Amino acid sequence: MLWPAKNLCGLIAVAFVSSCAREVRSHSRESRASAEPMRETVAHSIRTHPHGTIAATLRSSGRPFGIAVSRTGIVYCTLLDAASLIRATLQADSLTTVPVGRVPTDVAFSPAGTWAYVTNQWAQTVGIVDARTTRQVHTIPVSGDPYRVAVGPEGQQVYVTTNTGDLVLIDPEMRRVARTVRLGGNLNGLVISADGARVYVGDVSGTIYELDAAGDVLRQFAVPGRPQGLGLSADGRELYAAGEGGDYIVLNLETGAEVARVALGAGGFGLAVTPDQTQVWVTAPAAGRVFVIGRASRTIRSTIDVGGTPRRLAFDQTGTLVAIADEAGTIRFVN
Repeated sequence: MLWPAKNLCGLIAVAFVSSCAREVRSHSRESRASAEPMRETVAHSIRTHPHGTIAATLRSSGRPFGIAVSRTGIVYCTLLDAASLIRATLQADSLTTVPVGRVPTDVAFSPAGTWAYVTNQWAQTVGIVDARTTRQVHTIPVSGDPYRVAVGPEGQQVYVTTNTGDLVLIDPEMRRVARTVRLGGNLNGLVISADGARVYVGDVSGTIYELDAAGDVLRQFAVPGRPQGLGLSADGRELYAAGEGGDYIVLNLETGAEVARVALGAGGFGLAVTPDQTQVWVTAPAAGRVFVIGRASRTIRSTIDVGGTPRRLAFDQTGTLVAIADEAGTIRFVN
């Protein structure tokens, strides 16, 4: 459970780009929400990975936590204490706040970036944000406090985890809960395979569930060390977990066996695989660091001292830049 600060502060944003401070101007746009179908497809592009240089910083008093980057380069970041999202660009040259529900913990875009889904934890709803109008246009009640959210590769299904041990399947066209799967535990890990055929859900007490796209449980794996963020290789053969106990863990999904465990020296939380599949980035909130791990070598290649309390992170479509949500009050852009 996340506990927001009692005194909510207003949003203060300052962007520092190439060591030159400049004012970030807030703006907002409003228009009628579209009722177009929500199934989407996107084109592929050349993929790479960042080199590890902090290029820009946005400052906010609202406790940034969950973060997502759309295929068009729009960044949404949840603010736990402000009941809102920050909308920014990868160039950190524009900023807008999007009111949502209480204590938003995670956000995910549809494949084309037209829609965004936000878990409003204390409102016990999943909000649907029209990214073209920067407005939350609908909310879907769920049982329990929603934690994580992920969207299928064609936008045909939205998956949400809760603190009551449920995986909730949402039909984005009908905008309603299609199915609720009771797994048990405290579900703070969620990732979908590239083809949408498999869904992996992590319980922080040490279990990772493998389900099919319809929500039927296929297997489960014991993973000690309080697994938090999860990731997958593009071919679906390996699963990666950031352990809050201080380890990075690799599972071979063909055998179900653990094949590697890398000591981080600090508790892991957020995890993301670079678009070119060469690296896995893991945040360590208590240490103020991000570990860059070679996916093939399974060794720590470098450590980035970002400061603060880095939580979740998201790469842009090509992998040239990563956005990192820092609960201490910043969003950092690393290229």
